[in-house]
Amino acid sequence: MFKFFSFTAACLLGFSSLQAADVAPAKPETKPATPALPPGVTPEMVQSMLAAMQPGPKHAELAKQVGEWDADVEHYMPGMPVEKSKGSAKMTMVMNGRFLREDFKGTMMGQPFEGQMLLGYDNNLKRYDSTWID
Repeated sequence: MFKFFSFTAACLLGFSSLQAADVAPAKPETKPATPALPPGVTPEMVQSMLAAMQPGPKHAELAKQVGEWDADVEHYMPGMPVEKSKGSAKMTMVMNGRFLREDFKGTMMGQPFEGQMLLGYDNNLKRYDSTWID
């Protein structure tokens, strides 16, 4: 009998608190606070970083290479004749227009060959940077 009354009392108390919460006035919505900047970082620095990460005219030039391309490849090794082969490249812009990505497929030394390149323009350093993996 004790367990029944405890359960009933808990349910009634829970129901009472729900009813009280339902009639309480709603709290006004508040905007989240602007996060504090790390020591040494000024709002001007943040604005400069945001501007530097935006794609610009140099990125638009990279975008002109987007598409699928047939490649005539010449591979040079010291002391050996030039090796010629065929390949294909698919070029796409990634990271919201910041980088040109190349997916290359072909052959090298008679074996299947694949590679990927990322090419971007660094607005701060005023230069193109790339990386290649295969």
